[in-house]
Amino acid sequence: MSSMESLTSLIPAEKREEMDRFEESLKEMIRDAKDSEREELLKQQQQQQQQQQQQQLRQKKSPSVQSTTESVVSVIEAPPQVTQPAMQQLQQQQQQQQQEQQRPWLDLGHEDGSRLQVSKKKYK
Repeated sequence: MSSMESLTSLIPAEKREEMDRFEESLKEMIRDAKDSEREELLKQQQQQQQQQQQQQLRQKKSPSVQSTTESVVSVIEAPPQVTQPAMQQLQQQQQQQQQEQQRPWLDLGHEDGSRLQVSKKKYK
């Protein structure tokens, strides 16, 4: 009988099974730790690659597309011949609205051109 066999025979079968299970669980924990470490390294490598790709993309953009903190925005005023008619039309619309609000009646127009005036007092 070898010395290992004699030691094994001294340990009850129940305890040997318990020790085997414990040994297996330790091995599994070590494998899991190694796997998670590999996964973490892969994640870091992927993040670094993404950052490098983003930086390369930014460098490829023209300077006018890149945002800068000292950007200047200029506004060019339209010439008077463009703005004056639009302003006159807007003023006319505002005047018509004010006049309609001051009238004591509603002026209802019809498609055929006929008009009907109804007192506002009845419908307030």
